[in-house]
Amino acid sequence: MKTTSIILLSLIITFNILGQDYQIETAEDSLIIRDWDINNFPFNLRSNPLDTLLKMYNPITESQTYQNRHVDDQIDTVFTLKIDASYFEVYKNPSENYITSALFLNKGLQTKHGFHVGSTKEQVRDALEKYKLTEIPNYIRLETIEIPEYFELYFKNGKIVKIKYTGYSD
Repeated sequence: MKTTSIILLSLIITFNILGQDYQIETAEDSLIIRDWDINNFPFNLRSNPLDTLLKMYNPITESQTYQNRHVDDQIDTVFTLKIDASYFEVYKNPSENYITSALFLNKGLQTKHGFHVGSTKEQVRDALEKYKLTEIPNYIRLETIEIPEYFELYFKNGKIVKIKYTGYSD
């Protein structure tokens, strides 16, 4: 374990010394890539993801209201949009809405990177060519540096079987 930690620290330090904008960590059958803009606009759903998703998929919709913790007398809404076995959670306040989480278990939905259930490891490696990956493990986490948001890609038999997105929420 000590050796693994030293190697990981060395990788992080090396990337920073070389002036690269990203970090890569590997351990057993997993890979974590941290980059500044890896998750900006994660689904290419323009500035109004709620309306776009409602129009594109006609999902089963549930909602829950919450008192905004920053603005007195403001009520915000979290919408859960179910599309077959998958879902998006969208946080909506009077001025904007954005995706706070998503889970893809069926085909037909994709990330901004083009990842979808059924994508092969080769397709993922090609889409992430910037990082010069030689092998794709069965678990990949794509994290944004400084903001707690990330994609998790789960593989089985060389293909993505699940994609999970956790977005920033204040």
